[in-house]
Amino acid sequence: MVDVDMPSYINCRLQQIKGSSMHEPFGNVSILAVVDFYQLPPIRRKPLFDIDPGTLVNLWSIFYKWQLDEYMGQKEDEQFANLLNRVKKN
Repeated sequence: MVDVDMPSYINCRLQQIKGSSMHEPFGNVSILAVVDFYQLPPIRRKPLFDIDPGTLVNLWSIFYKWQLDEYMGQKEDEQFANLLNRVKKN
């Protein structure tokens, strides 16, 4: 339930803590973000990936992104994994 403004808040705070310039995203600290796009959306806020085109700084765009598509938790029970996928998508 991370909203679109959260990366900006984290960025500003890390820049303050590290004493870094505005040109060093996240205060030059490595960030690992794990996102589930099927999670519940933030309440009364825009989701993390819903960025306005006119936004000056799109911090979400500087992350390297990998999509994980191998289900490890249910790999022993293919029928249950398929059921979970159908529930997730509908």
